[in-house]
Amino acid sequence: MKFKVDENLPSELAGDLRAAGHEAETVLEEGLVGSPDPTILERVKQEGLVLLTMDRGG
Repeated sequence: MKFKVDENLPSELAGDLRAAGHEAETVLEEGLVGSPDPTILERVKQEGLVLLTMDRGG
């Protein structure tokens, strides 16, 4: 699977996912830190990734 790890989770999670054989990147690596949630969600959809986040929506 392919994942994007949001900034509210430890970036080490991406490394753990990679070690388990998954593709993973972080919001930090992508230069999206501080971006609004809709921007991040749109990027995730475009890239076909699963977003891992602690955000609960609003």
